[in-house]
Amino acid sequence: MPPHILFVSTSNLATNPRLVKEIELALEKGYRVTALVCSFHNWSYALNEAVKKKLAEKIQLVEAVADRSAFPVWVLSTLLQKFQLLKLKLGVSNPSVLSDVLIKRSILLRWKLGQLKGN
Repeated sequence: MPPHILFVSTSNLATNPRLVKEIELALEKGYRVTALVCSFHNWSYALNEAVKKKLAEKIQLVEAVADRSAFPVWVLSTLLQKFQLLKLKLGVSNPSVLSDVLIKRSILLRWKLGQLKGN
């Protein structure tokens, strides 16, 4: 079985052309590829769908919806970010807390990453 690479990005494929190039290079070199990215229903949606279609059968793509179109998840991640900020103010400082406070997308990506374990 070929080696496996996991790419993680807080943006989508369409707005991260360097990531797309790295994925294509990994595929050329014979790696199995999983891409864990955020998705948005904004100006880049149509472009992102085109890139996804191009790579669809070559990679495992896992998307974390990072906008309000997935409202319950968005609200939950917002509340968790506020809770992490409170923990930081109380002196709890670790990489998870810091990343959650800095960018809410890290929460969404970590949730999706948890679903990938064992794959």
